[in-house]
Amino acid sequence: MVRKLKSGEYRLYSRKKNTKTGKRRNLGTFKTRQAARSACASRAVFQTALASATIGSLLSTSRSRTAELAKLFASVLYSRLT
Repeated sequence: MVRKLKSGEYRLYSRKKNTKTGKRRNLGTFKTRQAARSACASRAVFQTALASATIGSLLSTSRSRTAELAKLFASVLYSRLT
């Protein structure tokens, strides 16, 4: 979920609310709406990859697949930092 702040920047929030606080988690602040949506899409791809991969399958995956997941993880982290 992307919201526009008073400062003109856009903030990405989690879809689910925290049951204890009733608030959504801040997933990053971005200068443009497009950057926020891109980070949202990257995050969704990464979460889908993690959800489909179990510990057993990660141990039995080829090195190229593990490297691919590592690159995806790095790109998600990088997009959150920029």
